[in-house]
Amino acid sequence: MAGHQRITLITGASRGIGRACSEQLSLKGQAIIGLARNKPKDQFPGEFYCVDFTDRPATKNIFCLLYTSPSPRDS
Repeated sequence: MAGHQRITLITGASRGIGRACSEQLSLKGQAIIGLARNKPKDQFPGEFYCVDFTDRPATKNIFCLLYTSPSPRDS
């Protein structure tokens, strides 16, 4: 799949282990999509979306958005 960038979706990406994984994978050239209930306190190394996975409609909406919307990761 030449010309395609690997995309990694990480939950709990605003802090802790999820944030550390986001930073490390970004440094290795992967496009990162981060999801968490709270915004990161500083610059996130990729796309970031707030979502509470206990809210089923919000969870459905975020995955529909990610599936249907164009973004820089598509180029």
